[in-house]
Amino acid sequence: MFGITTSKNRDKIVDLSLGTLSVTSRNMGKYGPAKGLEPLRSLVLESYKASFDDCGVLITNGAIGGIDTIIRSEVSENDTILIPEYCFPPYVNLLKKNNIKIITYRFRKKLGRGYALDMDYLQNLVDAHPVKLIVLNFPHNPTGAILTADEAKRLAEIIKEKNIRFLSDEVYNVFDYTGLNKSISGFYQNGFVVSSLSKSHAAASIRIGWVVSSNILMKDIFFYHENSVGSVSLPSQRLAARIFKRPTDVALLQNCRDVAVNILDSFELDYIFPEAGFFVCIKSKDPQKTCERLLTVGIKVASGKDFGLSSYIRVSFASSLERVEESFKKIASQLSKEHNSL
Repeated sequence: MFGITTSKNRDKIVDLSLGTLSVTSRNMGKYGPAKGLEPLRSLVLESYKASFDDCGVLITNGAIGGIDTIIRSEVSENDTILIPEYCFPPYVNLLKKNNIKIITYRFRKKLGRGYALDMDYLQNLVDAHPVKLIVLNFPHNPTGAILTADEAKRLAEIIKEKNIRFLSDEVYNVFDYTGLNKSISGFYQNGFVVSSLSKSHAAASIRIGWVVSSNILMKDIFFYHENSVGSVSLPSQRLAARIFKRPTDVALLQNCRDVAVNILDSFELDYIFPEAGFFVCIKSKDPQKTCERLLTVGIKVASGKDFGLSSYIRVSFASSLERVEESFKKIASQLSKEHNSL
Protein backbone atom coordinates (compact mmCIF):
# COMPACT_ATOMS: atom_id res chain seq x y z
CA MET A 1 0.00 0.00 0.00
CA PHE A 2 1.28 3.49 -0.94
CA GLY A 3 4.44 1.87 -2.32
CA ILE A 4 5.90 1.08 1.09
CA THR A 5 9.29 -0.62 0.83
CA THR A 6 10.20 -3.42 3.21
CA SER A 7 13.82 -4.22 3.92
CA LYS A 8 15.97 -6.09 6.39
CA ASN A 9 17.78 -2.77 6.82
CA ARG A 10 14.60 -0.77 7.39
CA ASP A 11 16.10 0.95 10.46
CA LYS A 12 18.68 2.59 8.19
CA ILE A 13 16.03 3.95 5.83
CA VAL A 14 14.65 7.46 6.26
CA ASP A 15 10.95 6.80 5.58
CA LEU A 16 9.29 9.84 4.07
CA SER A 17 6.54 7.91 2.27
CA LEU A 18 3.66 8.33 4.73
CA GLY A 19 4.39 11.20 7.06
CA THR A 20 4.70 9.95 10.65
CA LEU A 21 5.01 12.55 13.36
CA SER A 22 7.71 11.93 15.96
CA VAL A 23 5.89 13.68 18.77
CA THR A 24 4.85 10.62 20.74
CA SER A 25 6.87 8.09 22.67
CA ARG A 26 7.41 4.38 21.99
CA ASN A 27 6.93 4.76 18.23
CA MET A 28 3.19 5.39 18.63
CA GLY A 29 3.29 7.75 15.66
CA LYS A 30 4.10 4.92 13.25
CA TYR A 31 1.76 2.78 11.19
CA GLY A 32 1.99 -0.93 11.88
CA PRO A 33 2.35 -3.70 9.29
CA ALA A 34 -0.93 -4.20 7.41
CA LYS A 35 -1.04 -7.93 8.18
CA GLY A 36 -0.14 -7.43 11.83
CA LEU A 37 2.97 -7.57 13.98
CA GLU A 38 5.10 -10.60 13.18
CA PRO A 39 5.49 -11.84 16.80
CA LEU A 40 1.71 -11.92 17.25
CA ARG A 41 1.06 -13.42 13.82
CA SER A 42 3.58 -16.16 14.61
CA LEU A 43 1.75 -17.04 17.82
CA VAL A 44 -1.55 -17.28 15.97
CA LEU A 45 0.07 -19.28 13.17
CA GLU A 46 1.45 -21.80 15.65
CA SER A 47 -2.11 -22.48 16.82
CA TYR A 48 -3.52 -23.12 13.34
CA LYS A 49 -0.73 -24.41 11.10
CA ALA A 50 -2.01 -27.98 11.41
CA SER A 51 -5.37 -26.92 9.94
CA PHE A 52 -4.24 -25.13 6.77
CA ASP A 53 -1.55 -25.80 4.19
CA ASP A 54 0.59 -22.69 3.63
CA CYS A 55 -1.27 -20.90 6.41
CA GLY A 56 -1.79 -17.12 6.28
CA VAL A 57 -2.69 -14.89 9.25
CA LEU A 58 -4.25 -11.42 9.40
CA ILE A 59 -4.59 -9.48 12.65
CA THR A 60 -7.91 -7.62 12.81
CA ASN A 61 -9.88 -5.24 15.01
CA GLY A 62 -11.51 -7.97 17.03
CA ALA A 63 -13.22 -10.98 15.50
CA ILE A 64 -15.96 -8.73 14.12
CA GLY A 65 -13.35 -6.85 12.08
CA GLY A 66 -12.31 -10.11 10.48
CA ILE A 67 -15.90 -11.18 9.83
CA ASP A 68 -16.67 -7.85 8.19
CA THR A 69 -13.58 -8.04 5.95
CA ILE A 70 -14.40 -11.60 4.85
CA ILE A 71 -18.00 -10.71 4.01
CA ARG A 72 -16.98 -7.64 1.99
CA SER A 73 -14.32 -9.63 0.18
CA GLU A 74 -16.24 -12.84 -0.46
CA VAL A 75 -19.89 -11.87 -0.83
CA SER A 76 -21.43 -10.15 -3.86
CA GLU A 77 -24.88 -9.02 -4.96
CA ASN A 78 -27.45 -11.83 -5.25
CA ASP A 79 -25.20 -14.40 -3.52
CA THR A 80 -26.87 -16.92 -1.21
CA ILE A 81 -25.44 -17.17 2.30
CA LEU A 82 -26.27 -19.67 5.04
CA ILE A 83 -26.26 -18.52 8.66
CA PRO A 84 -27.48 -20.16 11.90
CA GLU A 85 -31.14 -19.63 12.80
CA TYR A 86 -29.94 -18.48 16.23
CA CYS A 87 -26.93 -16.22 15.90
CA PHE A 88 -24.75 -13.25 16.81
CA PRO A 89 -26.75 -10.26 15.41
CA PRO A 90 -23.92 -8.77 13.26
CA TYR A 91 -24.05 -11.83 11.00
CA VAL A 92 -27.44 -10.63 9.79
CA ASN A 93 -26.68 -6.92 9.95
CA LEU A 94 -23.49 -7.17 7.88
CA LEU A 95 -25.23 -9.26 5.21
CA LYS A 96 -28.25 -6.98 4.79
CA LYS A 97 -26.89 -5.28 1.69
CA ASN A 98 -26.74 -5.60 -2.08
CA ASN A 99 -29.66 -8.03 -2.39
CA ILE A 100 -27.78 -10.81 -0.59
CA LYS A 101 -30.06 -13.78 0.04
CA ILE A 102 -29.83 -14.98 3.64
CA ILE A 103 -31.05 -18.49 4.47
CA THR A 104 -30.96 -19.89 7.99
CA TYR A 105 -30.04 -23.45 8.84
CA ARG A 106 -31.50 -25.19 11.85
CA PHE A 107 -30.45 -26.75 15.11
CA ARG A 108 -32.11 -29.80 16.62
CA LYS A 109 -32.67 -30.74 20.23
CA LYS A 110 -30.33 -33.47 21.41
CA LEU A 111 -31.19 -36.17 23.89
CA GLY A 112 -31.06 -34.15 27.06
CA ARG A 113 -31.28 -30.35 26.89
CA GLY A 114 -28.55 -29.31 24.46
CA TYR A 115 -28.73 -28.38 20.80
CA ALA A 116 -26.86 -29.66 17.74
CA LEU A 117 -26.63 -28.77 14.07
CA ASP A 118 -29.42 -30.39 12.03
CA MET A 119 -27.34 -32.05 9.30
CA ASP A 120 -30.27 -33.42 7.31
CA TYR A 121 -31.88 -30.00 7.09
CA LEU A 122 -28.56 -28.46 6.06
CA GLN A 123 -28.12 -31.10 3.35
CA ASN A 124 -31.54 -30.23 1.93
CA LEU A 125 -30.67 -26.53 1.90
CA VAL A 126 -27.42 -26.92 -0.03
CA ASP A 127 -29.15 -29.29 -2.48
CA ALA A 128 -31.88 -26.72 -3.12
CA HIS A 129 -29.91 -23.46 -3.23
CA PRO A 130 -26.70 -22.18 -4.91
CA VAL A 131 -24.93 -21.39 -1.63
CA LYS A 132 -21.77 -19.25 -1.85
CA LEU A 133 -20.77 -19.14 1.84
CA ILE A 134 -21.83 -20.74 5.11
CA VAL A 135 -21.29 -18.94 8.42
CA LEU A 136 -20.45 -21.32 11.27
CA ASN A 137 -20.12 -20.60 14.97
CA PHE A 138 -18.95 -23.42 17.23
CA PRO A 139 -18.98 -23.36 20.15
CA HIS A 140 -22.24 -21.60 19.42
CA ASN A 141 -23.51 -18.28 20.73
CA PRO A 142 -26.12 -18.23 22.19
CA THR A 143 -27.01 -21.93 22.67
CA GLY A 144 -23.62 -23.33 23.72
CA ALA A 145 -23.86 -26.10 21.10
CA ILE A 146 -20.68 -27.81 19.92
CA LEU A 147 -19.55 -29.51 16.70
CA THR A 148 -18.20 -33.00 17.30
CA ALA A 149 -15.61 -34.67 15.08
CA ASP A 150 -18.26 -36.84 13.39
CA GLU A 151 -20.46 -33.80 12.81
CA ALA A 152 -17.57 -31.72 11.49
CA LYS A 153 -16.61 -34.52 9.10
CA ARG A 154 -20.14 -34.85 7.74
CA LEU A 155 -20.51 -31.07 7.47
CA ALA A 156 -17.26 -30.92 5.51
CA GLU A 157 -18.53 -33.60 3.12
CA ILE A 158 -21.81 -31.74 2.58
CA ILE A 159 -20.28 -28.37 1.73
CA LYS A 160 -17.25 -29.77 -0.11
CA GLU A 161 -19.51 -31.52 -2.59
CA LYS A 162 -20.97 -28.13 -3.56
CA ASN A 163 -17.67 -26.23 -3.26
CA ILE A 164 -19.15 -23.98 -0.56
CA ARG A 165 -16.73 -21.79 1.32
CA PHE A 166 -17.01 -21.42 5.12
CA LEU A 167 -16.55 -18.62 7.62
CA SER A 168 -16.02 -20.24 11.03
CA ASP A 169 -16.35 -17.92 14.03
CA GLU A 170 -14.51 -19.69 16.87
CA VAL A 171 -14.21 -17.03 19.58
CA TYR A 172 -15.60 -19.40 22.25
CA ASN A 173 -13.30 -22.26 21.27
CA VAL A 174 -11.52 -22.56 24.64
CA PHE A 175 -14.81 -22.72 26.55
CA ASP A 176 -15.67 -26.30 25.59
CA TYR A 177 -16.68 -28.26 28.69
CA THR A 178 -17.00 -31.56 26.84
CA GLY A 179 -13.58 -31.71 25.16
CA LEU A 180 -15.40 -32.81 22.00
CA ASN A 181 -15.73 -29.62 19.94
CA LYS A 182 -13.86 -29.67 16.62
CA SER A 183 -13.21 -27.03 13.98
CA ILE A 184 -14.42 -27.56 10.42
CA SER A 185 -10.92 -26.53 9.33
CA GLY A 186 -9.60 -29.89 10.47
CA PHE A 187 -11.63 -31.59 7.74
CA TYR A 188 -11.95 -28.99 4.96
CA GLN A 189 -9.72 -26.05 4.06
CA ASN A 190 -11.90 -24.01 1.71
CA GLY A 191 -12.70 -21.25 4.15
CA PHE A 192 -11.67 -18.94 6.96
CA VAL A 193 -11.36 -19.28 10.73
CA VAL A 194 -11.96 -16.16 12.83
CA SER A 195 -11.18 -15.76 16.52
CA SER A 196 -9.95 -13.22 19.06
CA LEU A 197 -8.66 -12.62 22.58
CA SER A 198 -11.87 -10.89 23.66
CA LYS A 199 -13.46 -13.93 25.29
CA SER A 200 -10.59 -16.36 25.89
CA HIS A 201 -8.38 -13.78 27.61
CA ALA A 202 -11.06 -11.35 28.83
CA ALA A 203 -9.38 -8.71 26.66
CA ALA A 204 -12.26 -7.23 24.67
CA SER A 205 -11.02 -3.66 25.11
CA ILE A 206 -7.78 -4.15 23.18
CA ARG A 207 -9.76 -5.24 20.08
CA ILE A 208 -7.44 -7.96 18.81
CA GLY A 209 -8.75 -10.71 16.56
CA TRP A 210 -7.50 -12.63 13.55
CA VAL A 211 -8.42 -14.39 10.33
CA VAL A 212 -6.64 -17.61 9.36
CA SER A 213 -6.73 -19.51 6.08
CA SER A 214 -4.46 -20.66 3.28
CA ASN A 215 -2.40 -17.85 1.75
CA ILE A 216 -4.21 -18.39 -1.56
CA LEU A 217 -7.58 -17.56 0.00
CA MET A 218 -6.10 -14.79 2.15
CA LYS A 219 -4.91 -12.73 -0.83
CA ASP A 220 -8.18 -10.80 -1.26
CA ILE A 221 -8.67 -10.61 2.51
CA PHE A 222 -5.29 -8.91 2.89
CA PHE A 223 -6.19 -6.49 0.10
CA TYR A 224 -9.54 -5.42 1.56
CA HIS A 225 -8.11 -5.07 5.06
CA GLU A 226 -5.13 -3.01 3.96
CA ASN A 227 -7.29 -0.64 1.95
CA SER A 228 -10.00 -0.18 4.59
CA VAL A 229 -8.39 -0.58 8.00
CA GLY A 230 -4.74 -0.09 7.12
CA SER A 231 -3.35 -1.59 10.30
CA VAL A 232 -4.45 -2.49 13.81
CA SER A 233 -3.29 -0.62 16.93
CA LEU A 234 0.37 -1.40 17.64
CA PRO A 235 0.09 -1.02 21.44
CA SER A 236 -2.84 -3.46 21.42
CA GLN A 237 -0.91 -5.97 19.32
CA ARG A 238 2.12 -5.78 21.60
CA LEU A 239 -0.07 -6.39 24.64
CA ALA A 240 -1.83 -9.26 22.83
CA ALA A 241 1.50 -10.94 22.10
CA ARG A 242 2.42 -10.74 25.79
CA ILE A 243 -0.80 -12.33 27.05
CA PHE A 244 -1.45 -14.76 24.17
CA LYS A 245 -0.10 -17.85 25.93
CA ARG A 246 -1.60 -17.13 29.31
CA PRO A 247 -3.93 -19.97 30.32
CA THR A 248 -7.68 -19.47 30.59
CA ASP A 249 -9.41 -20.71 33.75
CA VAL A 250 -11.94 -22.90 31.95
CA ALA A 251 -12.58 -24.97 35.09
CA LEU A 252 -13.89 -21.88 36.89
CA LEU A 253 -16.36 -21.18 34.07
CA GLN A 254 -17.49 -24.81 34.06
CA ASN A 255 -18.09 -24.64 37.80
CA CYS A 256 -20.10 -21.46 37.28
CA ARG A 257 -22.10 -23.18 34.54
CA ASP A 258 -22.85 -26.10 36.82
CA VAL A 259 -23.96 -23.85 39.69
CA ALA A 260 -26.23 -21.90 37.32
CA VAL A 261 -27.95 -24.92 35.76
CA ASN A 262 -28.34 -26.68 39.12
CA ILE A 263 -30.28 -23.66 40.36
CA LEU A 264 -32.43 -23.64 37.22
CA ASP A 265 -33.09 -27.36 37.68
CA SER A 266 -34.09 -26.85 41.30
CA PHE A 267 -36.77 -24.41 40.11
CA GLU A 268 -37.77 -26.81 37.28
CA LEU A 269 -37.22 -24.15 34.61
CA ASP A 270 -36.87 -24.79 30.89
CA TYR A 271 -33.50 -23.83 29.41
CA ILE A 272 -30.98 -24.82 26.73
CA PHE A 273 -28.12 -26.71 28.33
CA PRO A 274 -24.81 -25.06 27.30
CA GLU A 275 -22.10 -27.59 26.50
CA ALA A 276 -19.73 -24.70 25.81
CA GLY A 277 -19.47 -20.90 25.89
CA PHE A 278 -20.60 -18.87 28.88
CA PHE A 279 -24.28 -18.18 28.28
CA VAL A 280 -27.42 -20.07 29.19
CA CYS A 281 -30.73 -19.38 27.42
CA ILE A 282 -33.74 -19.64 29.73
CA LYS A 283 -37.36 -19.90 28.59
CA SER A 284 -39.57 -16.91 29.40
CA LYS A 285 -43.17 -16.16 28.48
CA ASP A 286 -42.26 -12.49 27.94
CA PRO A 287 -38.48 -12.01 27.65
CA GLN A 288 -38.60 -8.22 27.41
CA LYS A 289 -40.67 -7.86 30.57
CA THR A 290 -38.44 -10.39 32.32
CA CYS A 291 -35.39 -8.31 31.44
CA GLU A 292 -37.09 -5.18 32.78
CA ARG A 293 -38.16 -6.85 36.02
CA LEU A 294 -34.71 -8.27 36.64
CA LEU A 295 -33.22 -4.80 36.23
CA THR A 296 -35.30 -3.66 39.21
CA VAL A 297 -33.44 -6.20 41.38
CA GLY A 298 -30.06 -5.21 39.98
CA ILE A 299 -29.53 -7.87 37.30
CA LYS A 300 -29.08 -7.10 33.60
CA VAL A 301 -29.68 -9.87 31.08
CA ALA A 302 -30.31 -9.92 27.33
CA SER A 303 -33.49 -10.76 25.49
CA GLY A 304 -33.05 -13.71 23.18
CA LYS A 305 -35.00 -11.93 20.43
CA ASP A 306 -31.91 -10.32 18.89
CA PHE A 307 -30.31 -13.77 18.65
CA GLY A 308 -33.33 -15.44 17.07
CA LEU A 309 -34.57 -16.99 20.33
CA SER A 310 -37.75 -14.98 20.85
CA SER A 311 -38.98 -17.03 23.83
CA TYR A 312 -35.76 -16.91 25.85
CA ILE A 313 -33.50 -14.63 27.82
CA ARG A 314 -29.73 -14.99 27.46
CA VAL A 315 -27.79 -14.93 30.72
CA SER A 316 -24.02 -15.02 31.19
CA PHE A 317 -22.43 -17.11 33.93
CA ALA A 318 -18.98 -15.56 33.36
CA SER A 319 -18.57 -14.18 36.86
CA SER A 320 -17.52 -15.29 40.32
CA LEU A 321 -19.16 -18.38 41.79
CA GLU A 322 -20.69 -16.28 44.54
CA ARG A 323 -22.18 -13.76 42.14
CA VAL A 324 -23.48 -16.49 39.82
CA GLU A 325 -25.19 -18.30 42.69
CA GLU A 326 -26.77 -15.13 44.06
CA SER A 327 -27.89 -13.83 40.68
CA PHE A 328 -29.27 -17.07 39.29
CA LYS A 329 -31.35 -17.60 42.41
CA LYS A 330 -32.96 -14.20 41.79
CA ILE A 331 -33.41 -14.95 38.09
CA ALA A 332 -34.92 -18.37 38.77
CA SER A 333 -37.23 -16.93 41.40
CA GLN A 334 -38.49 -14.25 39.03
CA LEU A 335 -39.09 -16.71 36.19
CA SER A 336 -40.80 -19.13 38.53
CA LYS A 337 -43.21 -16.36 39.61
CA GLU A 338 -43.95 -15.53 35.99
CA HIS A 339 -44.54 -19.19 35.15
CA ASN A 340 -46.87 -19.69 38.11
CA SER A 341 -48.89 -16.60 37.14
CA LEU A 342 -50.02 -18.27 33.89
